[in-house]
Amino acid sequence: MTSDHKFELIRTVISIIPATVLSAWAFIHQRRQTAPRLKVIVSPVFWGGLAGEQWLADDWPGIVVLNESTFPLRVSSVGYKIGKKYYGFGRPITGNLKPPTTWPMEIAPRSRIGLYLNPHTLEGRAVMDAVSPALKGRTIWKAGRAYAMTECSHTFISRRLKKSSVEMLSKARKAQEPQVPNAIPPTVKEQIGKASPYRPAERPTVTESLGSGRE
Repeated sequence: MTSDHKFELIRTVISIIPATVLSAWAFIHQRRQTAPRLKVIVSPVFWGGLAGEQWLADDWPGIVVLNESTFPLRVSSVGYKIGKKYYGFGRPITGNLKPPTTWPMEIAPRSRIGLYLNPHTLEGRAVMDAVSPALKGRTIWKAGRAYAMTECSHTFISRRLKKSSVEMLSKARKAQEPQVPNAIPPTVKEQIGKASPYRPAERPTVTESLGSGRE
């Protein structure tokens, strides 16, 4: 091979590489634009006291679902994943302690929603009865993860919490409300309008960093 042939070969290779990289980038970008993407975060519930203090509710954490897609997604199921088993909430409640207006519910692009287990329904109590033995005395954020499923059966699972986050939650002050009250205590009713459970969509707290642990 002459030096001229080598030069032409090198020039051809150099010209092909940018085109290949550009094509790969365009393909990945297109995939990201059309693929459904949800970010799921385990969200331990905090209650606010009348004096402004914060208490960790010693019960079932909520699930924050963030739609990272460029189009709306309809979520049809949320719940906990412990081991290989999934425990769906059924019809959850939102941060205002009421169920969504419609279920499955649509989440707009780049928006999020906090969803919580409703312990006052048959579905909610069934989940609690099923999950409790699987926990073996551990908390959800230690033993499992959260999941969200779309109507098209795309399932997204939260990351495990970082060890430092688990330790922080373990040391947090615990609320004294019963875990499964037959009715909301009057003192809590008075506080709901002033301090409902944290929703990361409104007030980023420690739970915003909790989803950054290892898979």
